[in-house]
Amino acid sequence: GEKAKDFDDAVSIQKTDRGFRLGVHIADVSYYVAENSWLDREALERGISIYYSDGVIPMLPVELSNNLCSLKPEVERPTISVLIDYDKDGVVLNHRIFSSIIKSCKRFSYDEAWKLLQSGDVDGKYATTFPSLKFMHHFSRVLRKKRILEGSINFHIPEPDIRVLPNDQIEDVVVAESNEVHQLIEEFMLAANREISKHLHFRKIPSIHRIHRVPDAVKLENLNDFLSTLGLSLSNPQSIKTFDLQRLVDQAYKKPYEYVVSTLILRAMKKAEYSNCDPGHFCLNFDHYTHFTSPIRRYPDLVIHRILKNFMHRKPSDRQKKKLNSQIGHWAEHSSLMEQKAQKVEREIQDLRKAQFMSDKVGREYYGMIISVAAFGFFVELKEHCIEGLVRLSSMVDDYYIFIETEHKLKGRHDFKTFQIGDAIKVRVANVSIAKRQIEFTLISP
Repeated sequence: GEKAKDFDDAVSIQKTDRGFRLGVHIADVSYYVAENSWLDREALERGISIYYSDGVIPMLPVELSNNLCSLKPEVERPTISVLIDYDKDGVVLNHRIFSSIIKSCKRFSYDEAWKLLQSGDVDGKYATTFPSLKFMHHFSRVLRKKRILEGSINFHIPEPDIRVLPNDQIEDVVVAESNEVHQLIEEFMLAANREISKHLHFRKIPSIHRIHRVPDAVKLENLNDFLSTLGLSLSNPQSIKTFDLQRLVDQAYKKPYEYVVSTLILRAMKKAEYSNCDPGHFCLNFDHYTHFTSPIRRYPDLVIHRILKNFMHRKPSDRQKKKLNSQIGHWAEHSSLMEQKAQKVEREIQDLRKAQFMSDKVGREYYGMIISVAAFGFFVELKEHCIEGLVRLSSMVDDYYIFIETEHKLKGRHDFKTFQIGDAIKVRVANVSIAKRQIEFTLISP
């Protein structure tokens, strides 16, 4: 991103006789943060960096996160590298993992790289990097296509981009752009994390896993009840496969209810978490997965780095395995807890900024879509901004409305008018509470 200051990953690519060699090089934070040092204990306590619209609460001191550990251009930095050889269809042939020192030749922002890929290097300014970038773009699309064909679910969920001015005023709240360079980096990080996890699994080395369990069958049955109102359905909620959910996402793509369907599928799923057991990652449809690529901002990644370095050239003894297993359970549980807390803080700051932005817009009218329905009313997301607000049932005095939970719907008792997820409506901003971080709307018309 444009404002990022901590760069913990770099990528490289080469053509080979059989296909491609992808290099993912990750800052070796363990080089600076000694295990069980005061710095390490504080990093464990925090568990994760908290990122929000106009700042960050880092897991590590800024001198490390933004300077010594950061893979800045034209500066030598210690890293752990994973080189993965693929054939031309994206099938893994082999991999190598080793400690390294790299010197990044260029720092691209997502937008800068995407504009370059769209326009081409017309003036030859990027002669040393553009060929690699172009090659990476092609290869990432090969990997993405293969991953989705093999069962990874590809959601389309808009995220808010809260633009804060230097004077702390909110300039705008819009849907964050996600271009193909975001996808490029995502594919390469997924590939590296997966290979690291497989490497540790097959060598029987204990590690922290990033897991995602199979969704709850009851929640899927409830989801199916709602989908039927849209003419959609899950064929077998009792033995769900990722392909079934991806089919739903594809059917809803670019339809008015696309966001709603994706959101409800996510709500039916369990949260991803860290664990010392390895049931796989349901959403990605990976048998083995871990987090390795962000040790500057996630403690489990730092643990994986230490494990890799300790057992890069030897296998752990039974005693070492036993000790590691006992530690990993605690680290995984604590990291999952801190991740949930960080997400809560990020949401609260996001809601605060949204309320601040809407505070001077009471009385204005907007078009939006119902994204959630409850017994006390329904939430509307504005079409113009990535902002949600509540229409209270108590403000709807034209009829007596009954909440139908399984269909995510309010239905009038007398005139049978309905309000359900996915409906487009027009609302007026009725009240904004910055202290409560809440926005309320009144209904104008369906």
